[in-house]
Amino acid sequence: MWCRRGQDMEDVASYLKENPAPEVSFVTDCAFPVCYGEKGICRAEIVSEKLDGNMVLWGGSAVNSIPAYACAKIRSPEGKWKKVQAEGISGHAAFPQGAKNALGILAERILCRNQEENILSDKEKRVLKFLKEACGNGYGKGLNIDCEDEISGVLTASGTVVRMEGEKAVLEMDIRYPVTAKAEEIWRQLENEAGKYGFSIRSFEDNAPSYMDKNTPFVTCISRAYEEVMKDGKKPYVMGGGTYARKIPNAVGFGPGLEFDRKETGLPMGHGNCHSADEAQSVSNLKTAVKIYVQALQKLNAL
Repeated sequence: MWCRRGQDMEDVASYLKENPAPEVSFVTDCAFPVCYGEKGICRAEIVSEKLDGNMVLWGGSAVNSIPAYACAKIRSPEGKWKKVQAEGISGHAAFPQGAKNALGILAERILCRNQEENILSDKEKRVLKFLKEACGNGYGKGLNIDCEDEISGVLTASGTVVRMEGEKAVLEMDIRYPVTAKAEEIWRQLENEAGKYGFSIRSFEDNAPSYMDKNTPFVTCISRAYEEVMKDGKKPYVMGGGTYARKIPNAVGFGPGLEFDRKETGLPMGHGNCHSADEAQSVSNLKTAVKIYVQALQKLNAL
């Protein structure tokens, strides 16, 4: 079979087998105001052909996080190993703007050095070229899987974890696709592009998108609760993140995230953001979120 459905969030799936779902639900795992849709999420594991033993690669720690550090060891013509490192800016794979993927930086750095020293084999150069494309801009353009729709915006795609298995390189990818796109088409195009670089797809998991009409009484009700507290005119949105809302019938995401100046934390650039190093939240914002939730529950009770 070309793919299987994502098996994460087993806890809520197990709960729903034993208990009826609420008439409506909101999940507190995103930004305010209301998130009425979530893109589909694909996770791919892509394996290279057997390499020639001149290169060892590693980087990344979680498939949904763009890595800030990556490293390689390259064999010199004299048989000694040289270490090559790259630093980027970490971020959530669903929101690549502002992040810089250390794996793509590393691949480009090695390719530039190798032009002078001519160390690596053609197979190993192909691996680096693939990493450069898969771990580049974060929107799948280098792999020809880029697409978008009016409801949910652009596809995001990042190679986020690389490791060696014997003499083969393994890359894990995180892909978030628009709610109107088809996972099977993305898989076929990715398989075609990966094959050009000597890679094959070992596994491909699809977690289907979720979507609720933003004009339903439920969404408009809790949207009003948010606006009465914040008075900032922000509108409901669709995102690339994944929450329990995609697993629960008639559910949306609703806070508690609110913008705050992360300079207040004293953390370096790239730290403190969602799924980044030192992820942080504002206590005062959480107190504001409680006010919004009280308003929302009162309005839902009346509805």
